[in-house]
Amino acid sequence: MKEVIVIENLSFTYEGAQQPALQDVTLTVNEGEWIAITGHNGSGKSTLAKLLNGLYIPSSGKVVVDGFLTNEVDNVWEVRQRVGVVFQNPENQFVATTVKDDIAFGLENLGFPPSEMEAIIVESAKRVNVDQLLMKEPHHLSGGQKQRVAIAGILAVKPKVMVFDEATSMLDPIGRKEIITSIQQLHQQEKLTIITITHDLSEAILADRMVVLEEGRIIIQGKPKELFVQQEKLRNVGLELPFLIELQEELIKRGISLSGQSMTEAELVSELWISVQKK
Repeated sequence: MKEVIVIENLSFTYEGAQQPALQDVTLTVNEGEWIAITGHNGSGKSTLAKLLNGLYIPSSGKVVVDGFLTNEVDNVWEVRQRVGVVFQNPENQFVATTVKDDIAFGLENLGFPPSEMEAIIVESAKRVNVDQLLMKEPHHLSGGQKQRVAIAGILAVKPKVMVFDEATSMLDPIGRKEIITSIQQLHQQEKLTIITITHDLSEAILADRMVVLEEGRIIIQGKPKELFVQQEKLRNVGLELPFLIELQEELIKRGISLSGQSMTEAELVSELWISVQKK
């Protein structure tokens, strides 16, 4: 499997800070993988997101994106074209008066001829179901729609990796579901490499791999099924377990035979059915 991001011995300290925000982080992201980076507030996960596309430069160590070192000035444009970041507040990413013009912004910066841009804009909008909103004003849309427009703008420049930095935390349940569905489709149907930065383990449970940060260090990583059996370790770093995991824990305490490793409602229902049939 091809490595698309390689992080080696990465540390970062904000100017004037007494303690580093990240300490000796080493991590590899493979092409087509979905990684959820999680941890409580202040663990360093959003700092890491900004280091992935050159918004921040490592204090020590290195980040390599598709062969390009992020701390070399000549590589900044190449890195940012390959790694798109969707931030917490989509309002901060809007630069135009219509959805269409906003999606076009990145293409214009890359020098795409107008004759080619129309088809790319429409295709990118369709990928996240905002193609009916192209002539709308972004600021008049719902929270979920705004975030999907932000995603479409990044998809238009064809990144290799998309980073979602707490992209659902400001949304209502409907908007949150819209964005999670969009992320799942981009990962499953288009095999796009996804990195989600989140403190919400009910989102992290959907990823291929979870990486847990504590005080700027990676303390544990692995597949969700591997990590969720270590419930006390997750609780001890201030993370709240997903309802699905807590439900299984309670059912097991009540004598129901379950593995405790169902990652979706469908898996749990199937396990419960098998358990009932055995009685």
